[in-house]
Amino acid sequence: MELPAHVDRRLRDEFNCTFHTGDGSIGALYHTPDEPHQPALFPSAEFKIAIRHDKISAVYVTRFQKERWEEKEGTKYPRIDAKFLRDSKYSHASVMHPLPRVGELDASFDSDLRAVYFEQAAYGVPVRMALIALLLGLSKEHEISEYEGGFQKSKLPIYDHAVTEGIRCINSNCIVHDEKERPYVRNKFQVVKNKQNDECKLRCFYCESDANHFVVANKKNKWYTEDTSVLVHASDQHFKDFIVFAESTDALNKGYHLKRSTPSTSTEPALQRPKHFTKQL
Repeated sequence: MELPAHVDRRLRDEFNCTFHTGDGSIGALYHTPDEPHQPALFPSAEFKIAIRHDKISAVYVTRFQKERWEEKEGTKYPRIDAKFLRDSKYSHASVMHPLPRVGELDASFDSDLRAVYFEQAAYGVPVRMALIALLLGLSKEHEISEYEGGFQKSKLPIYDHAVTEGIRCINSNCIVHDEKERPYVRNKFQVVKNKQNDECKLRCFYCESDANHFVVANKKNKWYTEDTSVLVHASDQHFKDFIVFAESTDALNKGYHLKRSTPSTSTEPALQRPKHFTKQL
């Protein structure tokens, strides 16, 4: 299994990691028991008691693994939504999902108070980071910090527009391109300043793919430029005045014109007195 290109690039550029092709591919091996493994987690008696409870504390939804099962006529995998969970026994159930979903979990359920799968996925990140730190012996040098809400807030500016406006994630597999997810997502990116120059790149908020080539337009003055540094230097007050397009033709089609650079007065030669000049009294 190949390491995704954007992950490899970020590890090299931002974490100074190096990989050698001779070391072999990076992958994972998943082994399941011979018997059905989910019911096998419970002894028979305990499992029977668990399903007889009047109230369900948690519902763990997974996608239908069609690669493991033969499709049969008449069988339909359930679609979990508020209607499916309207029974009173689910009234306080926490709905979980390992993500990503493939249609078995209705996106409209995201706003339900019982939906905890985004928190579930997010909390997995610091847990894995902590485990890696322990394995590498880094925990002695770094103290664990507590943050309000559980996570440290990103210091990177966030570009946030409706999914119908401007650039979308360059990764065709990102959820912003999924018809089922489109009503619930936005064109959302972190603005990451490049180390080599004063320009920046856009990192997708959902899949972390980087867009390095785009044009920036000003909604008030109706101009666009290929100079992405304008996003880096924009103040919080004016940041929302900008919209990003994938190509200059997209900006032109929306009525924007190319910004023409004006010569700076500081570059013009200044008038200087001759060295032999003497002031007449």
